[in-house]
Amino acid sequence: MWPGGTEPAPANLSGSWQGIFSYLTAKKAPGCFSATISESDGRLTGEIHDQDGAVAAVRPSFATLEGRRVGRDVRFLKRYVSEAKKYAVIQYLGEINDGATEIAGQWFVPGHSSGSFTMTRSKIISAAGA
Repeated sequence: MWPGGTEPAPANLSGSWQGIFSYLTAKKAPGCFSATISESDGRLTGEIHDQDGAVAAVRPSFATLEGRRVGRDVRFLKRYVSEAKKYAVIQYLGEINDGATEIAGQWFVPGHSSGSFTMTRSKIISAAGA
């Protein structure tokens, strides 16, 4: 069930999400992001906006999201959008909680850096409740 409601949890991950990521090493502070995800037949597409000023100083704040969900497992790639420079693709591997309100897991750039992330679904307001 959706927290605080009587309707079942959403059947897919479509919607708005807020997230935080941290680095494996303690040398860098955690960062925040927002994501919009669309899911169709397990295929994930969307966009991510980094909300961390330190990150924005070294790369664009906008990225695309593309991946798959199989059951509770979520895998997606984050690609920064820039015409001036090519940035490394970031791989995310996570798992959805029972209520489909949170995705938690690991991110990594092969041979470069890695860390953990958690994404929380933004509140869903039904048409009846608006």
